Amino acid sequence: MTADGWRNYAWYTSADLADYAGRWIVVVDRRVVGSSDGSDLRDMLRRVRDRFPGKDSLLALVQA
Repeated sequence: MTADGWRNYAWYTSADLADYAGRWIVVVDRRVVGSSDGSDLRDMLRRVRDRFPGKDSLLALVQA
């Protein structure tokens, strides 16, 4: 994992993500740039990759 990947993970573990409970999120540059209930997860990931080419991202399920 790259340094940016670790920063995204560290941010994720300490962030207040209550608004995203039960949803998948994508974190880029220590901010949530996409969320999904899972039904359109592939489309969301494709949009994030197109919007942030070359950036390290973190995909995570926020526990309810």
